[in-house]
Amino acid sequence: METFVTLSVIVLFCSFLIWLLLTYRVFKVLEMKFPKVFDALGRPTFLSFNPVTSNLTFVKFLFKQEWRYCKDQEVQWLSRILLGIMVFFLAGFLTIFLAFSLNNAK
Repeated sequence: METFVTLSVIVLFCSFLIWLLLTYRVFKVLEMKFPKVFDALGRPTFLSFNPVTSNLTFVKFLFKQEWRYCKDQEVQWLSRILLGIMVFFLAGFLTIFLAFSLNNAK
């Protein structure tokens, strides 16, 4: 059980690093090609990313699939991957939580 949890945490951490890199790329493409969308997201940057406002706005941008209006293949492809990683995060954290709960219930 401990090995499963350890591997799950490592996989989620690596996924988080991929998330950061892809998010950075989406921000750069939006800033260059779609400045109005970038402004609507609060002009997020990689180093000064305001987690309360910009992160929620960006998550809404992904889940509401507003990226489809950009008509850019790269933005659409990256946004689909980021959406998939976010769902993977949620499932992964739920799995780890359940694993800890079941292990402590014994």
